[in-house]
Amino acid sequence: MYYYCSICDFAIDLICARKEVVKNIDFPNTHKHRLSLVPKMIMFSCHICQLVDDRFPYACDICGLNFHKDCAESTPELSYSCHPKHPLKRLTRVPSYTNGKCCLCKSKLHILFYHCSICNFSVDVECAKNPPPLTLDHPKAHEHQLTLLPQRIFVCNACGMDDDPNPYICLQCNFMVHRSCIDIPHIIKISRHVHRISYNDCLEAGDWKCEVCLKEINWTCGAYSCSKCPDFAIHVRCATRFGIWDGIELESILEDTTNSKAYEVIEEGVIKHFIHKNHTLKLKEGSDANGKSRRCTACTYPIFSTLFYDCTVCDYVMTHHSHHLHFFLQPHHFHLLLHHLHLLPHHLHLL
Repeated sequence: MYYYCSICDFAIDLICARKEVVKNIDFPNTHKHRLSLVPKMIMFSCHICQLVDDRFPYACDICGLNFHKDCAESTPELSYSCHPKHPLKRLTRVPSYTNGKCCLCKSKLHILFYHCSICNFSVDVECAKNPPPLTLDHPKAHEHQLTLLPQRIFVCNACGMDDDPNPYICLQCNFMVHRSCIDIPHIIKISRHVHRISYNDCLEAGDWKCEVCLKEINWTCGAYSCSKCPDFAIHVRCATRFGIWDGIELESILEDTTNSKAYEVIEEGVIKHFIHKNHTLKLKEGSDANGKSRRCTACTYPIFSTLFYDCTVCDYVMTHHSHHLHFFLQPHHFHLLLHHLHLLPHHLHLL
């Protein structure tokens, strides 16, 4: 989606369309005269970074020089709150010894950025303008104040991942968390499960697998679990992915307790499900498939070394995940949050 002028063949995306347009830079950091926006796309060479570009430059009418906006507003040297040990120098070429990414947001470094050659620390223009706060009070993820400690390899206590070396820490508790995990939602509803799921600081000791990606969950770190399904758990990142979670925090919203359970427990490991109501289904291990290439009749996923339900009479099989399918789901974010969605057994091959 974007905005377009057919008369001028001009297009602009939604993000840029919302930005305030600065027509003049009265006191640029890099030049002694006022710079004015040229209201048309022209080929120009930026006086600071020397890059030849085709866009809307800021020009000096007296000197005839052109600048990118970020270059014009930049300073040759920067004292940065997240790297107080040394000042950062403005660079326009990425040194070969770096990984070419901003140390804080991990975005690729482009034309202009700030760098400390002593510590190999780089930040892009956006992070330089808007540094993350050094301390955080009353975060949702922890009861104490958290302090930023950049460039430290760690495992996040909230999500169990180690992909961002910029933790917020609590020395009192030896607690470390990603900036993106600080405001983690406590109670959510996802598309892969009928019940609400809740965030836990840790799970009970054991071998846990994520119900979305099927990979191991580090039970000593945070994860989502279901109070009604004791063997159900999901990685924080998997549960809050786009398309899995609708982005709504349910902590202050009352739960609809309508019973939509679709199976009856006959005895331990044996159920009767409404999808296959003529026969009972028995819980088995994937290794009991006798080497056959079998697929779940409900979700069509192949059955490998996972739990599944096998019909005691016919060839019907169902993965342990699919037996949680219910008669209907609450209003769902893929259906505009309007109506209940009812499960039709004869359409299960479309799931």
